Amino acid sequence: MRNVIIQPLLLLVLALSAPHAYAAQTMMPLHSPWAIAATELASATNSQNTDEITIKAEGRKIHVSGAEDKTLEVYNIVGVKVTSYNIDAPEKTITLSVPRGIYILRVDKVARKVNIP
Repeated sequence: MRNVIIQPLLLLVLALSAPHAYAAQTMMPLHSPWAIAATELASATNSQNTDEITIKAEGRKIHVSGAEDKTLEVYNIVGVKVTSYNIDAPEKTITLSVPRGIYILRVDKVARKVNIP
């Protein structure tokens, strides 16, 4: 009688915990903005492009070079696009006007994670 009750409960617990166990095994879920940024960053780093786009952050000041006529996109930690800036010169410095936190900056396939104080 005891096994009749325990076995279905055990199967229920295993069935409910299976998605969580899978998520714990993976480093990043596929829908994560970090997974997208990491993939794009890896592909951008592996390319042998001579017109290299660079994104450097010093506090709230963001220096972008090699991205003329492109757009700098700013994403929050959840992956929601917060703002974007047009890059109209070969080298441009932008002062971000966002609350402090961690953001993903992206120009084409180059992405950087920055901490805005």
